[in-house]
Amino acid sequence: TRNKKLPHHVRTPEDMRFPPGAFVDYIRYRCATPLTVPGCTHCTCGHALTDPEHPLLCSANHGYTGTHRHNDTLHDLRRVASNYGIATEVEPTFYQTDDLRRPDITFISHGDRSVVSDLTVVNPLCTTNRVHSEREPGGAAAHAADAKSVKHEPNARAVHHRFVPFAIETHGHQDPRIRQGLSNVARDLEPYLRMAFAREAETALATAVAKTTNKALCTAS
Repeated sequence: TRNKKLPHHVRTPEDMRFPPGAFVDYIRYRCATPLTVPGCTHCTCGHALTDPEHPLLCSANHGYTGTHRHNDTLHDLRRVASNYGIATEVEPTFYQTDDLRRPDITFISHGDRSVVSDLTVVNPLCTTNRVHSEREPGGAAAHAADAKSVKHEPNARAVHHRFVPFAIETHGHQDPRIRQGLSNVARDLEPYLRMAFAREAETALATAVAKTTNKALCTAS
């Protein structure tokens, strides 16, 4: 398979590298250092940029909220799936829900092989998640994934779809069920395309924690 020529829509490892700015942001998050622009010491809200969590949470000045980050990541996932010929439905309406809350995306496949998912990005150090993070690494993501499964899995099972939660922590940890879900989504692809799809989709999810870009930060120094 190594000598096979990839279709034109498949991105090579060179194409899938982080842009320099996103790579720096990502490394700073993983090292728990503040995300800043050169010479910047305060956010436009006035908060000193000594807390690495602040750029993830503050949206007072740039309008880029957690919802924006969520929607951009969902768009990236859909784009990756489309590049590999996988049909998707965002916020599908064919699941019966009591509170009108729909899952985020369905990856449509033949027969009863479709995979439905709901994406969530959680801060492991906030008050409500810290107790789960202290129990085990990735505990906040696991707890969020379990909550999504309780909410959406019965409705997905009713139409013979498989629900897999996509939960990511703002420090970069991904719940292991993500890889399992991507494997299920890619099973109709040719073997030599499955790894490429999984790599590109995981990259799209990994950059979710870096979606708060430098424009979110202040001009005060």
